[in-house]
Amino acid sequence: MDLQVLTCPISMAETVLDTAAENAFDLDIHLPEYYPDIQRILRCTVTPNIHAVTVGQDRVNAEGSGVMRMLYAAEDKKVVSFEQTFPISKSTPWKEIPEAAVTAFAKTDFVNCRASGQRKATVHGVVSLRFRAQKKTQQSVVIGAENPCLQMRQKPAQAISLNACAERNFAMSEVVEVGAQNPPVSRILRSHSTISVESIKAIKDKLLVKGELLTDVLYAPESGEELCSFRHAMPVSQILEAAGIEENNVQDISLQVVSLETTPKADGSGEQRLLEIAVRVQASVRSGAQIQMQTVQDAYTTEGALQAEYQEMEMHTLSQQINDSMTAKQTFDLTGESIASLLDAFCGTVQTAYHTEEDTIVFTCETTVSFLYRDMDGNPAMADRQMTFTYRKILPEKTERAECTPVVQISGCKASLGADGKVEVKLEILLSGTVYAVHKQRVLVSAQAQEETAQAERPALTIYFTDPEEAVWDIARRYKTTAEAILAENELTGETIDEKRMLIIPRA
Repeated sequence: MDLQVLTCPISMAETVLDTAAENAFDLDIHLPEYYPDIQRILRCTVTPNIHAVTVGQDRVNAEGSGVMRMLYAAEDKKVVSFEQTFPISKSTPWKEIPEAAVTAFAKTDFVNCRASGQRKATVHGVVSLRFRAQKKTQQSVVIGAENPCLQMRQKPAQAISLNACAERNFAMSEVVEVGAQNPPVSRILRSHSTISVESIKAIKDKLLVKGELLTDVLYAPESGEELCSFRHAMPVSQILEAAGIEENNVQDISLQVVSLETTPKADGSGEQRLLEIAVRVQASVRSGAQIQMQTVQDAYTTEGALQAEYQEMEMHTLSQQINDSMTAKQTFDLTGESIASLLDAFCGTVQTAYHTEEDTIVFTCETTVSFLYRDMDGNPAMADRQMTFTYRKILPEKTERAECTPVVQISGCKASLGADGKVEVKLEILLSGTVYAVHKQRVLVSAQAQEETAQAERPALTIYFTDPEEAVWDIARRYKTTAEAILAENELTGETIDEKRMLIIPRA
């Protein structure tokens, strides 16, 4: 017997590489002559930047730099920043897979900074790099057959079939003025960028992405003790190319800043009133078509035997695309820190987890809020507190499980000191991500007819006594006939037998 089955291909993203490698570093700091002596180290941070990811036949290599920034208190009670850049290079073995989308992300695991003299310090730490690669894989699902001997129990299903899977990098830079109302820049103490997507337009094999890049800079002026803050908005307009993108696809794109450099520049008067902002952005692009089909839950033949293969497949459908903002407030008791005035407040990276509650997806986010302040004696000092906030989004419909890779960014952090010594913090937060509804379904992926063995001649009619709630499909499968034939012979309309009764089972 020849079985001509009809199939529908579904493409999915398969993770073929997901590993992390550590890059330890040791730095010996020697302050230049024009820097004041170290009285006390306030904070030492390392910001890793990824500049390039190269793929060979047996290795993936990431090249970048780490920006070490040491904040310290000088003898005149000023806050001084010293910056030093060092190279980062790490690779991981892998078996090259054609058309895989490869990327690398870096984060600082820990930093230990110790003053070894008034003009010396030693820094030790570890930066970890996560390598990830995904590729398109295709699975064929049986949706029908041309042979009338093949009986199929079918169920409608929806799924997103991936058309494009790519990682792209692009660079942005601009030289901006700090403004006539602000003093010239002496040294940068802190800089941070967030990026948001405002619109996406798809054409053949291309995405036009528009958005905004916000950069916040805290710097020490050339004269005076007060620190200055500066914010600049840079428009984002990029064309990202990836084979397979179609206009009517579901577009899933996330942007993350993987490298930021802010450099003071002199203007025509010789004063450092310019800032060069240079950013590299990692774009993860996924694009797919949402398809409808009839999957096969169970199958058999009325003639001969059937060799069938089934799989538990996860079907992804678009639930919702999030591009939202929110505020989070919390009051911290810092009375034990003896704060006279706040100089700055900023946040570290955001750790995010999510879960579903019926028709709601809940994001739980945690970050560290750092406070730079002066104590009652006028000395600069720092304190850290943990802050947790949640974001809830109602989904269009209930789902067995929701899946999302959220991007949560802190676009603003404001803190105010109360008369009672407590500090109120207000965070401006950007949230983005694509939420997928995930349904597990048993599907037929292949069916082949087996050679018939000699069988006794089946009778034209069989008498069968049913059990209550017995399915007509199961009875037909047992006797190698069709459910339609049993229903017609016994003048039945339902798919289940409600009570015990006698059935006539005709031969198919």
